[in-house]
Amino acid sequence: MRKLFKMAFVAVLAVVLAGLAARAGTFPYNKQPIPRDLILEICHLYYGIHWRCDPENAYGTSISGAECPYGTTSGWKDAVPYCWGGADEIYEYLEKMTAGKGAGDKNTSSSSPYYSGLVGSVDCSGYASQCFRSGRYTTASFHNVSTDIGWDHLAPGDAINNPGSHIRMCEKYPTETGLILVYESTSGGGLYWRVVRRLLAYDNNYNGIRYDYTTPLPSILDAVRTNYGEVTITWFGAATTGFRVYRSTDNSAWTRVMDEAQLDPDADTAVIR
Repeated sequence: MRKLFKMAFVAVLAVVLAGLAARAGTFPYNKQPIPRDLILEICHLYYGIHWRCDPENAYGTSISGAECPYGTTSGWKDAVPYCWGGADEIYEYLEKMTAGKGAGDKNTSSSSPYYSGLVGSVDCSGYASQCFRSGRYTTASFHNVSTDIGWDHLAPGDAINNPGSHIRMCEKYPTETGLILVYESTSGGGLYWRVVRRLLAYDNNYNGIRYDYTTPLPSILDAVRTNYGEVTITWFGAATTGFRVYRSTDNSAWTRVMDEAQLDPDADTAVIR
């Protein structure tokens, strides 16, 4: 018989949702709740995309004040390039490339040609804004739609921010290693100039932040039979006390099979027998 699973986190939902509604952004966008798995899917989309860079997209320095990260080298490229000032959605970026616009810009010392429509892509805060679906915010203004959290409370889909400098999206921060797996649109000290996924060490120049409209519910990624009579569940989520797993065979009557006594706030996997 097929078994269904659902999860809950231990917190007071009414209070959390009221707090989310009370925060107001400074840009004219309607904020919508967004689950953590969708935030990470968007993060990965910009990193994992494989796209065609035509000769007119690889413009070198032919656009005044701008410099293409690819120089004049066209061909198939991985990931969306960096663009000072950029905040394109994926479809907007691909439309610009089809229209012959420039692919990215690594000149951060002048007014960005992004605003004149000559180039496309995302910078660090434009990328984070797209991942959160928040509307356009900068590293200095994300505080309007986010709450500071400690590094030890970082969960997938949160971010680390250095206001006025740079922001990175968090995929995972296992505190025992001191390394954080991030997505970011970055120059990487001149090595990348694109959206990358990499492991970095703890950096006290950055503060952990949680987008205020992140859905305060766990998102189940997998429920896979790993042995006879055994299912392993994997999820994204954040909790203050822990998680609970419920099981059902008819999607009507639910039985709790694990709770916060076994699944603390750092848990992301449960084996159900």
